[in-house]
Amino acid sequence: IFISDIAQMLTLENDPLLLNVLIYTAGEIGYDKEGNILKAFEKITVKNVKKDDIKCAELLCDSIYKIVAFMGRPALYRQGKQLLSRFMYPQYNKQIRDYARLTLTKIISLEI
Repeated sequence: IFISDIAQMLTLENDPLLLNVLIYTAGEIGYDKEGNILKAFEKITVKNVKKDDIKCAELLCDSIYKIVAFMGRPALYRQGKQLLSRFMYPQYNKQIRDYARLTLTKIISLEI
């Protein structure tokens, strides 16, 4: 129940500072059996992350990696890689694209 509460808070929060704290906390917990946190991250990338919001994007990348590494499930690997690939669109800052690419390679190395 606690994880679904965090996922709901992630989707509803509009304050950038509090959103960053929630993203960080979700990554530190690492548990996401149903993939609800990653689904909330997907909504955040569409709704909240602007093209130059480096801090939020890097927090998302780190938290995605932590969740995927902790859970170790192929379905979450796939979902995490899809989320990270969104940050590789040209609309995002080069630093965000590079960080997402680095995180993506770390997830791929977990699968081997």
